[in-house]
Amino acid sequence: MQLTTFLLAFAAAVAAVSPAGADAAGLVVLQKRLDVTQRTACLLSSRANATDPSSGGQQGATTSTTTTTTSAAAKTSASPKPSPTPPPVSSSFSGRCINRMNYYRSRHGRAPFSFSASLQSRAQSWANSCVWSHNSVGQNMWSGTEQDCIAAVDAWYAEIRQLSPGRTYAIASIWQTAGHLTQLLDRNTRYAGCGVGCKTVCDFDPAGNVIGQTFAL
Repeated sequence: MQLTTFLLAFAAAVAAVSPAGADAAGLVVLQKRLDVTQRTACLLSSRANATDPSSGGQQGATTSTTTTTTSAAAKTSASPKPSPTPPPVSSSFSGRCINRMNYYRSRHGRAPFSFSASLQSRAQSWANSCVWSHNSVGQNMWSGTEQDCIAAVDAWYAEIRQLSPGRTYAIASIWQTAGHLTQLLDRNTRYAGCGVGCKTVCDFDPAGNVIGQTFAL
């Protein structure tokens, strides 16, 4: 009887110091910390919720590797497979491309491009071809077919990350990594015309980024 009375008094004292609810919560937390399967599940959940960062710009669309030399236009190693059915062509597509290019040219003190109907016709003809290669010098290509032309021009301009301001480069040393940019910002080019079909194509005159010339950013 005395033992029973002692145990009841002891239990009352423990309850007064540490409520049963708090003890239960503490045990659950401790169990989670010690339970390897719960830690693993949390880790897997974190990985599953993690996003895969991308490089920005349009996925699935690529620029060509421009080789605007005085010799034959070069084919690229990349071989995307554009749709064999060209989308409808907007009559003002060339103007939208030129406006976007002139925006970037103005940021670097370059004179704006003027529209050329003959260059547009030539670019449109090649854009309708689903062959992924250049057919002339002074030409930029993009595998996307967005009607606003922003993705194409922005991708060409993004090559500026490969260069350093204030430096002068030999075209031969940078055309593989920044050939679209050098054509976009070429100081001597005055006319442009663009088309969209299986791909986006812009032709320029006079041709920029010619092997043997230099480019200053």
